[in-house]
Amino acid sequence: MMAARGQPANMDWHSPAAAGNPEDPQRTRTSVAAEHAELKVIQPRRAGPALLRRALRCSLVAIAPLLFMPVTHGQADFLQSFRGQKLLLRYKGDQEEVKLKKDRLGRISGPCDVAVEVQSASWKDGTAKFRLEHIGTPMVTGVERAPCPKGINESSLQITGFDRGESPESVVATIARILQTPEQYLASNGVSFSLPPGSDDEPVKRPPFVSFPKLLLRVNADYTEEARRVRLQGSVTIRVVTGTDGRLHRPQILQSLGHGLDGRALGVLPMWRFEPARQTTGPVATEGTMEVSFRLL
Repeated sequence: MMAARGQPANMDWHSPAAAGNPEDPQRTRTSVAAEHAELKVIQPRRAGPALLRRALRCSLVAIAPLLFMPVTHGQADFLQSFRGQKLLLRYKGDQEEVKLKKDRLGRISGPCDVAVEVQSASWKDGTAKFRLEHIGTPMVTGVERAPCPKGINESSLQITGFDRGESPESVVATIARILQTPEQYLASNGVSFSLPPGSDDEPVKRPPFVSFPKLLLRVNADYTEEARRVRLQGSVTIRVVTGTDGRLHRPQILQSLGHGLDGRALGVLPMWRFEPARQTTGPVATEGTMEVSFRLL
């Protein structure tokens, strides 16, 4: 049975104050749906090998202490570092069981990318195995992709053909061809994003703004089984801060929908990426509200 997915969100940003009345800032409604005419689109810059390598290096930082251990039978399973990560599964989101060979990863293709949360990861005898929960559908601004033909709640991924003594760095680099961070996913789609995670900056609420946040990557949340069963539809309204690091911070539910959909909407926000707002002095954090709509198709 097809799993319904959340619809594109709408987002309100604090706009520059109305002329002659600086104490009364107006608010401008901007849709982040890719097909909406009001969307501020970043024209993608083609990603060359150097960009892809830089995105991969960023993803290795989290497991840097583990990268110099040879992977041999009986050692701690270094792939456990993947557990709980929210990543993008390339090409195979329409399959419940994905089995691939390492030497063929560079030649795979497919129409269906999905956002996943890694439930389990293991390594044994040159084989990497993952259990994945599907949590949403990624959309890169300016990049056309057909929707997945059917919805799947969970899937397994198995990659074989590694050498038993292969280094963790080599294994992670290979896995990143199909299971990617948001930064790697953007690079694979020709969009440059190299901002590292930053602090939770205090939002600037007064003009002058040179530009507002510009959406690069969004993830539309999947329905929960409970909400689909009762055919619940509606919207979750969330206040967020878009930081100078291009990520969403301080999410706060303003209007709840229930049946697990609030959690689904919040759960995909860490994967969203923006070009941050700017003032004349440089990037600034901004506060706004976003409305995530859930509609059964």
